[in-house]
Amino acid sequence: MPNTSDHHRIMLAIDYFVAWYQCPMKLKLPAVSKQQVESWGISTAGIEWVDGDFDHLDQPFFLNMSQDPSMYIKQTPKGVEDWRARETGKFEFDKAVVSDQNYWTPE
Repeated sequence: MPNTSDHHRIMLAIDYFVAWYQCPMKLKLPAVSKQQVESWGISTAGIEWVDGDFDHLDQPFFLNMSQDPSMYIKQTPKGVEDWRARETGKFEFDKAVVSDQNYWTPE
């Protein structure tokens, strides 16, 4: 839905996959949170643990709900890369970049 207000907003999406589906998407989380996340008793199969400093706002967005790694969509500084951009080198889609002007923070 478009945001027609003057206020920033956060939109969240959660995707669940059954274990047999083998979705190639990974979520990056700081390694220091591994023990806490594992204590929740949930599967961590789709998590890539990252050592050291970790800026969650500086991570590329990957989207691949197929089981085919060649079909992923990746957010890059050039715009959204999909199979067409990989074939042609033309990034003709969303070129939005997170910045202080478009990222919402609590007031």
